[in-house]
Amino acid sequence: MSVLNQETFMQMFEATEKGDINTLKMMITPPITVDTILDDIYVLDGRCTRKPTLLIIAASFSQTQILEYLLSKGANPNIADKRNRYPLHFAAMKGDIDIVRALIGAKADVNKQDWDDYSPLHYCAQNGFISGAKALLDEGAQINIQTRLKESPLIIAIQNGQTEMVDFLIQSHADVSLPALHNQYPLFFVSDGVTAELLIKAGANVNSTDENNQTPLHHAAQDGYLDVVEILLKSGAKVNATDNQKQTPLHIAAGNGQVDVCKALLDAGAEVKALDIGRRSPEMLARRNDHIAVTSLIAQYQDDDQDDDVPVIGFKAFTGIKHTATPPPGSEAGLTPDDLKFDILESL
Repeated sequence: MSVLNQETFMQMFEATEKGDINTLKMMITPPITVDTILDDIYVLDGRCTRKPTLLIIAASFSQTQILEYLLSKGANPNIADKRNRYPLHFAAMKGDIDIVRALIGAKADVNKQDWDDYSPLHYCAQNGFISGAKALLDEGAQINIQTRLKESPLIIAIQNGQTEMVDFLIQSHADVSLPALHNQYPLFFVSDGVTAELLIKAGANVNSTDENNQTPLHHAAQDGYLDVVEILLKSGAKVNATDNQKQTPLHIAAGNGQVDVCKALLDAGAEVKALDIGRRSPEMLARRNDHIAVTSLIAQYQDDDQDDDVPVIGFKAFTGIKHTATPPPGSEAGLTPDDLKFDILESL
């Protein structure tokens, strides 16, 4: 392999980018070869690269004819750029099935990982490139291969809202219980109801916990994903589960001003008076962050809860219990502490 200088690099880059195969053929003469590395930093389809091969450039710009010509002349599809990305990575980013198939046909390694440990399948998952993912899996790509952050292709698809890809990967036996960093499972990254249902149907545990003892319900509550919250609750998620700060999903939702989620949690039986490790209630967290609508909502449920807790023991006793004070002399009630005590005991 040889490395080009700046001037020659520019000429070969432009010929490859534009699909000018005749110019490229004329330039590939000793010491230049089909595996020559271009010595520069530049952008390919919005992504920076350094020291790419001609195959990488051809894959990045979907120049199928040039790529096939280079392969026919013996170009090696398993040479990476400075960021350890291979032609197949760029083909997956681009979403070009012809390029993917050509590289696979030339024995490109389908499980090569770049400097973030992304495989070509991760990039297919990120971009919803199902035909590319299928081609890679058919060639032996590892469906549960993980990135530096322990993200599987399934998690990458979920993070990028690629619902059809999520369905495809699940049908292809992706592990719905394989956690990423911090012990966060695929269900923790869901932002829509359809994806949540797909994962739950495939066996995802709605009460799994991460390293902070938070559940998927905590995460959905924080981000205000109402559809996800409702599906999790319907599927058996524990509404009063506590994390390592003893915060429930209602604490999280209230502190983040998620009014609709708070209502869904309260209607499902969330404990209004639950206190976290700092002895703060959900209402206190909402008030601290100036979430007035949440504060008002919780107050309604607190009033209902208080009314339910107070026994019906006569008006005199009820008044005394609520105010815990003796009416002033001459008041209409004219009650004394002994009167209140008697009324309470009599009612019991």
